[in-house]
Amino acid sequence: MDENKLLERIRASAQDVQVPDCLKPEEIIKKMNAAEQCGGGTGNKRRSVWKKSLVSAAAVLLCIGIVAAAGRYLMSGSSSGDASSKASAPMESAAAEPESGEGISGSTAGTQDSAQASGGQSKSGGMAIQAERISMNSLYTQAQDYGEIYDSLKAGEMKEERAADDMKMESESSGSDGGLTSGTGATSGGADGAESVCYGYSSTNVQVEGVDEADIVKNDGSYLYILSGRMVKIVRTENEQLELVSVTTLKNLGSAAAAYDMYVNGDILQVVAGSKDAVRVKEDSSEIYSLESREKTLLLTYDISDRTNPVLKGSITQDGAYQTSRRVGDYVYLFTKEYLGVPEGSKSVYEKEETAPEWLPEVNDEPISAGSCYLPAGGGNLAWIISSVSGDKPGKAADTKMILSNGTDAYISTGSIILQEISYGYNGDATNLAKFTFHEGKIKAESAAAVNGTIRDVFAINEQEGFLRVLTTSMDHSSGQEKNNLYILEEDLSLAGCIEGMAPGESIYSARFMGDTGYFVTYRNTDPLFSVDLSDPYQPRVIGELKVTGFSEYLHFWGDDQLLGIGYETDPETGRTQGLKLSMFDISDPANMKEVNKYVLEDFSYSPALYNYKSVLAHAEKNVIGFAAQGDAEKGGKDSYLVFSYSQEEGFTCELKENLSEEAAGGQENIRGIYTGDSFYLVSPDSISSYNMKEGYTSIATLGLS
Repeated sequence: MDENKLLERIRASAQDVQVPDCLKPEEIIKKMNAAEQCGGGTGNKRRSVWKKSLVSAAAVLLCIGIVAAAGRYLMSGSSSGDASSKASAPMESAAAEPESGEGISGSTAGTQDSAQASGGQSKSGGMAIQAERISMNSLYTQAQDYGEIYDSLKAGEMKEERAADDMKMESESSGSDGGLTSGTGATSGGADGAESVCYGYSSTNVQVEGVDEADIVKNDGSYLYILSGRMVKIVRTENEQLELVSVTTLKNLGSAAAAYDMYVNGDILQVVAGSKDAVRVKEDSSEIYSLESREKTLLLTYDISDRTNPVLKGSITQDGAYQTSRRVGDYVYLFTKEYLGVPEGSKSVYEKEETAPEWLPEVNDEPISAGSCYLPAGGGNLAWIISSVSGDKPGKAADTKMILSNGTDAYISTGSIILQEISYGYNGDATNLAKFTFHEGKIKAESAAAVNGTIRDVFAINEQEGFLRVLTTSMDHSSGQEKNNLYILEEDLSLAGCIEGMAPGESIYSARFMGDTGYFVTYRNTDPLFSVDLSDPYQPRVIGELKVTGFSEYLHFWGDDQLLGIGYETDPETGRTQGLKLSMFDISDPANMKEVNKYVLEDFSYSPALYNYKSVLAHAEKNVIGFAAQGDAEKGGKDSYLVFSYSQEEGFTCELKENLSEEAAGGQENIRGIYTGDSFYLVSPDSISSYNMKEGYTSIATLGLS
């Protein structure tokens, strides 16, 4: 579809919508052409439509969205009928933005108070929302009843069909395959500017301090917990000895199931697992049956006050494929995703509460209530489901929310959930952000907004003292080059300040935030490390730039004034990689950063540390850096686990290089290095080895787990 046809569709879809002046089509056209930017138990009916909608679902992932929130708002009246426009509360006027914010797409308005689902019937027969509903700044709106959810799914399906037709027309006119290049998926960062381990023993390396993350190995200072297949193995580590005290086979898992990761909180062990069931479905009124798959996620909670005999206390099941989870306090927040098709038959059947189990996702065999669902302005079919579960009441979800969103990732702080959704557009991609807050298991929808570009690193988004800082990479269509942007959003996600157009021709590889300073690495043939002053969130400033060879894929603060980088060394002329690289940056003066030491591992070609921060052990006070690495066979390198220490005088020193077994080398993502006191433990699914850190990492013992 050419630009003129696209703009005609925008105008046609917006005729019946009250659009603020800043979002009218003519203003959007100006923004598109502007060269200057700112600053510098699922039911059969639900399952029966899932399979035949997959092809069009793939198309919508590439074609929906024009430009961030503006595009979504203009499309909201296109196919959802009454429901979508009726559901949207009037937008309030956005607060005046600073001059540096004029280039941002989708500036936000104020939010409304939370509404709760209560009794009473709507005209359509579904359960009505008596209080004023939440409109999340025009991007998502709380459902009034089940009929509105049906309308949103129908609108989403129609949108997919149009997108597929557009792709076909584009392919036929251009002779190409109609494919579009999507933004790079988020890669892994590290802890949120603070050490993620205490001095006495190491814990899981996390994204945000105070927010625990599930992993395959846990450590409480006295015991190690290893998730292996369908079993949890508990090993006592006292007195430098290794003793296997129990092996627990997980219950309530079907034959097609897998355990993903786990939490340990005092005497509570919680395991996240998934299962798939094949269900025989009769097609319409015919005698034809088909087998379809149903995916569920489970959270199993065990009492481990007696480590020799863990006891299952309770479990919940949640429809959808497991995406991620977090533990804050005593609550685990569980995130799953499921594609929802339009149920076959009349809307009048499915807008009733009693038919909800037939077509809506369920948590513990209970369908999600209409008032807990949030619908996109233009309809949608991909559901993110969020539930909270307390260790004290493990058989019941404390709260559940569902948002229809093509969400790609979620950032979770100590009190907020930011769901991220890439909005693909012909004139540039954007990222929609939907904010929920939570406290003691209760989840509340707050607001939504959009920023230009896509988030390339999970640590490129950060919340600090009520402000959300987001680093993105976007395409500048006027120059054909990528550029990088920083957006600072207030609590309601309205724009505070931004910088756009940084490091043209490069894209963000890694990022970190510490207090009032942000750091990020871009790459072309050299590795610029940038520092940004965030002390005035309304006027952020780039204050430093350091160019070194190679690039860092992972950043980790090393004390208060140094920054550790793990990445690749490269030839500055050709860009060819020359091995893994450790860098130490002096950031005591963020405006005058220095690379004070580097160490090139020429015999190694890859490490899971580059993309999986949970596989990294890094602690400045303990002076330990550990990760697995894949050997470069052409240079004689072997797959190994490496442990380094660091000093300003001697730089990086390799303390341990342990060759991995063939089995362990094939699953480096599942290897963890941890410590308790002065004992270091190398843990793989089939064995644990211990070493004395004070005596040059001399070997102590090995315990087989297979």
